[in-house]
Amino acid sequence: MKKAVQYIPLVLIILLMSLPAIQMRWHLFREKPLNGAFVLAEKPDFSKQKWESGEYQSETEKYLKDHAGFRNFLVRLQNQIDYSFFRRANAEGATVGKNRQLYEYDYLRSWLAIDNPGESFITKKLNRAKYVQDYLKREKGIDLVIVFEPGKASFYPEYIPSKYSKIKNGPSTYELYVQKASDLQLDFIDWQAYFMQLKPVSDYPLFPKYGTHWSVYGMKYAADSMISFIEKRRGINLAEVRTDKVETSRRPRDTDDDVAKTMNLLFQPGGEELAYPVLTFDTVSQSDKPMVLVVADSYYWNIFNTRIPKYLFANEAFWYFNALVYPDNYYKPVMTEDLDLKKEVEKQDVIFLMITERFVHKFDWSFIDKLYKLYTPEWLVDPVYDNINRIMTHGPWFAEVIEKGKKNNITFEEALIRDARYIYNMDDTAAFMIRYGMDYYRQAITGNPDWLASIREKAKTQGLTEEEMLEKDVLYIFKEKYPAYFELNQGILSKMASIKTDPALMDSVSSLAAWYRFDEAELLWLMARQMYFEDEISRISGIIRNDEKWLEQVRAKAENKGLPLEAMIRLDAIWVYEQKLK
Repeated sequence: MKKAVQYIPLVLIILLMSLPAIQMRWHLFREKPLNGAFVLAEKPDFSKQKWESGEYQSETEKYLKDHAGFRNFLVRLQNQIDYSFFRRANAEGATVGKNRQLYEYDYLRSWLAIDNPGESFITKKLNRAKYVQDYLKREKGIDLVIVFEPGKASFYPEYIPSKYSKIKNGPSTYELYVQKASDLQLDFIDWQAYFMQLKPVSDYPLFPKYGTHWSVYGMKYAADSMISFIEKRRGINLAEVRTDKVETSRRPRDTDDDVAKTMNLLFQPGGEELAYPVLTFDTVSQSDKPMVLVVADSYYWNIFNTRIPKYLFANEAFWYFNALVYPDNYYKPVMTEDLDLKKEVEKQDVIFLMITERFVHKFDWSFIDKLYKLYTPEWLVDPVYDNINRIMTHGPWFAEVIEKGKKNNITFEEALIRDARYIYNMDDTAAFMIRYGMDYYRQAITGNPDWLASIREKAKTQGLTEEEMLEKDVLYIFKEKYPAYFELNQGILSKMASIKTDPALMDSVSSLAAWYRFDEAELLWLMARQMYFEDEISRISGIIRNDEKWLEQVRAKAENKGLPLEAMIRLDAIWVYEQKLK
């Protein structure tokens, strides 16, 4: 008997070691699934080749690891230990702050202004917003309103971990956008400022401890503000939204613990008292239902799900990140790119463009830019700005450029411009070199220590300043490498200089730039380029007219195509001009 008792610990150990395999095979205990998107390894197929290469063993190991019994429980146990004892969040992007406030890093990044694209880009972006806003109101009677939603980092800076608060040395990206929007007299609503006013007097948390969005309770204040704005701006009475009662709970509901859910803890955190308004709608008092389009991020889901759009608006249009169309997307996939943008926009009474702190660097997900192109001349282009837009809305690319800036010890703005110009060069080398050829070679020289040293030596030898020698080498290299592009570049620069000396022409440039809210320097370049183009077409047309053989060929083509001779001469001149660009 004593001998048998000695084996009990061993049997228990073997049983415990076997439990995961038993659970994996027969699923004796029900396990709570993990939150989030996980791709589990599939059971590998056996083959001699895979066995000999070791691939089968590697795939089997991954399969057993992903499907082991009690895996979900053990993951949650590990996460709970890390969170409870070490204040560590094992979830992508999650950060544990003081008093166990949970943040997403993207909000901290914006609070630190790491994602600040620079004044030049922000000014261009918001100027376009101002133009579109004014155009829609003036021509279509539509109110386009920018809404800066609150962000948890700016709302609760006192709980941000010290390692972040110690390195903050300036305004956040949100603050930079709001300041510039105010300077440009943009029509906007600042819910961040509104929430900060409510913070000391609110009966319940406006931001939950374990969530990243505003609380369900806080959302009600935003919804009331939205309704009040529509009523005042449109002069109408919307249905009354009554809060018949407010339920309270120390266990978070809905999105009030959305960060904690991603952490896959063993026990749901709680403790703070949260409030949940119960809404009812009195539609009798409603005088009119406006058409309302909301282009927004995930903050709007709370408002959307209250049924406020259903009862108060004539539609429920919600363009999630200006990509997915709701509620249409519930029934079949519908993307904004599938819609007629002009038609959809012009049937609205009010358009809200809503952005939280986390996404303010993206600002509008190109919504404003697409409208700007719709309502301005097609020649009004800024390829570098467009490429920065592409970078800012592409997460991995955006993060890569931030790291490039740090690595090269330059600002994020400078890194963005470099990458944007590089893309422009790759997409259209001719247009890029004609526009930025001088800058391109100047940067190439100044970025090369050996090359720059030779410039200094040559400057001494030739009795020139270093800057004069640099300019001389830039001109020489540009002309040698791309003679045709160099000629066009110099011709356009010459036109720019002549415009600047002509008060009437310069005044027209300034007036046009002000009307379209377009960067004046860029517009000056575009107008100079067009003037140079017309001069070249006129010059080549003159050559055609003075060449009898060429003129006869053009006349024959004109008769064959049924075009006037002058029109055909111009088309031939344009063709000749365009050959320079190839």
